[in-house]
Amino acid sequence: MIPLVKSTMTTSTFNLVVPSQLRTETGVSDNMLSCLHLNTRSIRNKSDELNTLLNQLDCNFDVLMLSETWCKQEQHVFRLSGYNNFYLNRIDRQGGGVSMLIKENGYRLVPGFTATTPHYEILSVTNGVSMLSTIYRPPSGHLETFFEFLESYMCYVSDRKLKTIIGGDINIDISDESARTACELQNLFHANGFLNTICGPTRITQMSESVIDLIVTNITSYNMVSCTIASDISDHLPVCLFIDMHRPKHTVNTRVTYQLINECNLRTFREKLAAVDWNGVFMETNSDDAFTIFFNKVTMCYDICFPMRTFVQSKKCRRPWMSPYLLKMIKKRNKLYAQFLKSREVDKLRLYKSYRNKVTHELRNAKTNYYYALFENATMNKPEHVWRAINEVIKPHSYTRIKELSIGRSVLTGKLLANAFNEHFVSVGAVSVPTTAVHIDVESTPDSIFILPTTATEIINTFLSIRNNKSRDIYNMNVRPIKFAIDILAPYLEYIFNMSLLHGQFPEKMKHSKVSVIFKGGDKNELSNYRPVSVLPVFSKCLEKIIERRLNGFLSKHNVLGNSQHGFRQDKSTETALLVQKDIILRSLDNRLLTLGLYIDFSKAFDSLQHEILLHKAQHYGLRGVCHLLLCSYLDNRYQTVVIDGHLSCPMSLHHGVPQGSVLGPLLFNIYIQDIITVNNQAKYVIYADDTTLLFESTDANDLILMANRALSDIATWSLANGLKINDKKTKAIIFRPKNKNVVMDYNLCLGPNHIEIVQSFKLLGVHFTETMTWDLHVNNLISKLAKTVGMIGQCRTYLPQKIKRLLYFALFHSQLMYCHLIWGSTTKRNLDNILLLQKKVIRFIKNLPYSHTTQGLFEELGIMKIHNLYPYRILSAYSFSSKAYQSFLKETAELTLRDNPICTRGPDTWSVPFCRTNYGRQTLHYSLPHLLNKYLEGNSNLKNVRKKTLRTFFIWY
Repeated sequence: MIPLVKSTMTTSTFNLVVPSQLRTETGVSDNMLSCLHLNTRSIRNKSDELNTLLNQLDCNFDVLMLSETWCKQEQHVFRLSGYNNFYLNRIDRQGGGVSMLIKENGYRLVPGFTATTPHYEILSVTNGVSMLSTIYRPPSGHLETFFEFLESYMCYVSDRKLKTIIGGDINIDISDESARTACELQNLFHANGFLNTICGPTRITQMSESVIDLIVTNITSYNMVSCTIASDISDHLPVCLFIDMHRPKHTVNTRVTYQLINECNLRTFREKLAAVDWNGVFMETNSDDAFTIFFNKVTMCYDICFPMRTFVQSKKCRRPWMSPYLLKMIKKRNKLYAQFLKSREVDKLRLYKSYRNKVTHELRNAKTNYYYALFENATMNKPEHVWRAINEVIKPHSYTRIKELSIGRSVLTGKLLANAFNEHFVSVGAVSVPTTAVHIDVESTPDSIFILPTTATEIINTFLSIRNNKSRDIYNMNVRPIKFAIDILAPYLEYIFNMSLLHGQFPEKMKHSKVSVIFKGGDKNELSNYRPVSVLPVFSKCLEKIIERRLNGFLSKHNVLGNSQHGFRQDKSTETALLVQKDIILRSLDNRLLTLGLYIDFSKAFDSLQHEILLHKAQHYGLRGVCHLLLCSYLDNRYQTVVIDGHLSCPMSLHHGVPQGSVLGPLLFNIYIQDIITVNNQAKYVIYADDTTLLFESTDANDLILMANRALSDIATWSLANGLKINDKKTKAIIFRPKNKNVVMDYNLCLGPNHIEIVQSFKLLGVHFTETMTWDLHVNNLISKLAKTVGMIGQCRTYLPQKIKRLLYFALFHSQLMYCHLIWGSTTKRNLDNILLLQKKVIRFIKNLPYSHTTQGLFEELGIMKIHNLYPYRILSAYSFSSKAYQSFLKETAELTLRDNPICTRGPDTWSVPFCRTNYGRQTLHYSLPHLLNKYLEGNSNLKNVRKKTLRTFFIWY
C-alpha cells in the first residue's frame, strides 16, 4: 500500500465557475501563482474566443497551458502580448500539439522532456528553480510506455528539487475509482510527491462526465485553489490552479511613455523655431561648436512642443469589435452553458445551443463590420494607415519586453542588464591585428576626392527622403518634427554641414547612438542570441547621406569598387549577385566543366572592421586630404548606449567596426573588403557585403580542391592581416556537376587544420543552390512559405474586403515570388504547376469562393499574373524599364548582340541566340534574354513602343 502525500496545505476546489464570477466565487488574488490549462481542440479558429475568455476571467495568469492545439505551422500558434511563448507542434499527422505562455522571463526548454511520440506529447521549461510542463496523451497511446515516462519525469524533478506544475489532457478518467489505470496513475502521483488538484468533471456530455484534464503539482506546502471553468470553447473545460506562495503583490508596469506629435504641436514647433535667434550659430568657426549651439536651441523648442506623455495600458485583452452588448450576450451564454452542465437536461441544452448560435452570428457580423469600417476609413487616408490596419490583422502584438536575464548565477535587470548587453556588443569583433602595414595589391587611385559643399535645397530634399518612424534617438528626438520644419532649419544646417565638409570634422553630438535589443532565437539567457539595432541621431542621418553621395560619386567615377561587389550599391542587389553566379555555373556545366563554389563566412565582419586599416585603404583609393580627416573624425570617439525596458546603460566607446544602422557603414565596409578580389587570381569572385563566393572551374574535381585549398590559404592570410576571422564551421563548398556525373575526390578541403565541409546544397542570400543546379529544393521551401501566407489570407477571407485581400496577396505572396525570381524562375514546369495550385487557392480566398470553383477568368479580373508567365515578364521588364546601369548589367551578363545575318529570313529574329548543348545552357541569361526578346517583341530591339503597363497586361492575359 503506497502512503498518501502528507501536506500542510489546504486545497479548495470549485466546480463549474462562470468566467465572470471567478474572483467572487473563489476569492483568488493577483499575488497568487496562477495557472490555466485548456484542451483547445484546435486553436487556429478560436483565438478570439480564448482572448474573450481571458478578458472575462479578469485574471493575469502566470502560466497558460494549451493542449491539442492542432497547429502544424508557426504562424498558427496562439500568442499573447506580455507572454513568452513556447510550443511543440505535431507536424507528421493531424491533431495533437501543445504550447505554453509564461509571463516570467528566464525559462528555457528542457530537451529531454520536450518531445512528440505516438504515446505522449510533452513540452517542458525550467528556470533552474521550477519546472512547468504541458502534456497530452493520445487515447491510442500505449499506457505502460506513458507511465514509464511519467515515472522518469517525476524522478528527474525530484532529484533536482524542482517545484513543478504539470497541466494537460491525459485521457485517463481519474474519477473512475474502479478503473485500474486511474488507481495506478493516482498511486504514481502520490509515490513521487505529486498531487492532482482537479477533482470535478472536465469533459461533460449529455450522457457522461469524466475527469481527464489535470493540473498536478509537487508544491505541497501552500494553500491552493483549483476550479473548472464553464466555457464552451471546446468540449473540454478549462481548469485553473492558484497557489498562495506568499509572493509580494506584483504590480505589472502597464505604463507606456510616448511623445505627443500631432498637427497642432508641429505647427507650434515651426512657430517657435522661426522665433529663435540663430545668430550665435554663424558666429562660430568650428562645426562642432556651431552644431552644439544649434542643437541646444532646437532641443529647447522640441522638448516644449513634444513633451513625454504616459498612459496606462489596459490589462484586458478585449478585441476592438467586442461591444458591451456582445459581452453581455457572452455572459448569458456562459450561464446557460453552466446550467446545462450542472443539470444535463435536454431542454436546457436546446436553450443553450439556440442562444450560442445567436451569439456566434452576432460576433461574426461585428468582426466583419469592424474590419470593413476600418479599411474603408484607412483607404480614405494615407497608405501608411492602410498598412497599419493590415498589420493589425496579420501581425498581432505578441512582442515581449526583455526585463531580466539569468546570466551565470545572477539575475540581471534594469541598468545592470543594459550594461551587460552594452559590454557584450562593444566587445564583439575585438581581435588582435598584426602591427605590420597592410599591403593592398590594387593600383592606387591617382586622383583625390574633392568634397563639394552642400546647399539648403539638398539638405531639405535629403531630410524629406528619410522615412518617418516612431523611433527616437539618444536625445529623445524623432525625425518627423524635424522634417516638418526643415525649411526653417536648412540655412543653419547648410552653414554647419559645409564647415564640417570644409574642415573634416564630424560633430561629436552626432556620434552617440541608442541601441535596442532584438532576440534572434535560441537560449534567451545567452547575450550572443540578441542582435543590436542602432538608432542614430536624427541630424547625423542627413549629414551621412550627403557625405555618402559624394564618396559614392567619386568611387563610381574611378571604378574603385569594381563589378564583383553587389552589396549596398546602386543598381545592384542580391539578384544581380546570384545571376552572375548562376550564369558562371551553368555555362561551365554546358561546356563540360565542373565548378567548385566556395562560400566564405566571416564572423562578425562589420563589427571586426579595424579603423586604422580602413583609413589606410580609403587613402589608397583616393579619399585623401579633408575627406580623410572627415572619416577619421567620423570613426573616432563614437559611443553607444543600450536601452532595456526604459533603462539606459552607461555610454561605451566603440574602437572597431562600423556603426550598425548607419548610412556610411555599408560603403566603408565595401571599401574595406574590396582588395580581397586580388588575393587569388584563379577564382571568380561574387560578393554581397560580407557574403563572399569564390568560383573555380576545371574538368577534374581534384584540381578544383587543390585550387580551392590554395585560395583558402591566401584568404586566411588576408583575413589575419585585416583583422577578420573566417568561421570554418559555417564556411561551405559545393562541387556543381551534371545529374548523370558522379564526382570522386582524393583530397580534403582544408582551412589550416580544419576541414571545410563539401555539401550538396547551400542557401546563399535566400536562394538554395544544389550541386546539380536544380531548383526543386528552393521551390519546395518557397511553397512552404507561400502555404503559410495562403493560410493566413484564408483565415481572414470572410471578414476582409476583397481589395484588401488582393493587397495582401501582392504584399505577402507575390513579393516572395518576385524575390530573386530571375534565379530560380527557370525551373521545371512541374515546380511551377505546384506554385500555380497555391495561386489558385489564394485567388479563391480573395474572391471568397468554394475550393472547387474554377479560377478561369479570375486571374485576369484581379490583375494577377500566373507563375508560368512571371519569368519572361521579369526578364523583359528588367531589360526594358530598369535603369541604364541595370540594363547594361543584363547586356554584359547575357553578352547580348544583334544578329548579323545578311540573308533575309521569314522569322523576326533580331538578337543572336547562342547554341546550347544542354538544358543548363538554356537556363542562362546568355540564352534566355535574346530568346525571349525574339519570341515576344518581334524584332523591336529598342522597345520604344512598349510601355510597362502594356507589357504587364499582355502577360496577365497571355
